[in-house]
Amino acid sequence: MSITININSGADFEPVSEGVHAAVLADIVDLGVVQTAFGPKDKVQFTWLTDEADESGRTKRIFKRYTKSLHEKATLRKDVKAILGKDIEGDTFDVESLLGKTNSLVIQHSEGNDGKVYGNIVGILKATTRLPIPADFQRKKDRPSDSFGKKPAASVKAAGGGRAVAAAVAAPSQPINDDVIPF
Repeated sequence: MSITININSGADFEPVSEGVHAAVLADIVDLGVVQTAFGPKDKVQFTWLTDEADESGRTKRIFKRYTKSLHEKATLRKDVKAILGKDIEGDTFDVESLLGKTNSLVIQHSEGNDGKVYGNIVGILKATTRLPIPADFQRKKDRPSDSFGKKPAASVKAAGGGRAVAAAVAAPSQPINDDVIPF
């Protein structure tokens, strides 16, 4: 029996249009160490929900990754200053304190190596309007996931969130010994 998979099965997302958009910082994800062109770097990703909707009526999102550094020349520090409207104080700063902040984002398009058009945040300005985080939005860390980092299928949810299924697969019906092995 063959298993056929469509090569183009991934969804094509519409990039946020170029220009200035109101956006709310809805999620911050610790990506851990990520391989970059400059070697492995400890990264964090900001997820912004914009004032623009796609064809289906869903809020468009835009993401920006940063190296976890608050050095005075680091991009993260510059963007945190722009989000807050002032520089940070002290030796440490909890970036999750930025969640819910509304700003105006300047979006510019660029073409990726794969030929797709991506929206990039090239500037963060003071907010002109206030946007709330939608009540149905779930942060990545709060979403249920299976071992591959994706949401579980409805059938797995019905089976107890995957725990009962995993236990049934992991526990053999009879003990394994030399009499059971067919070779």
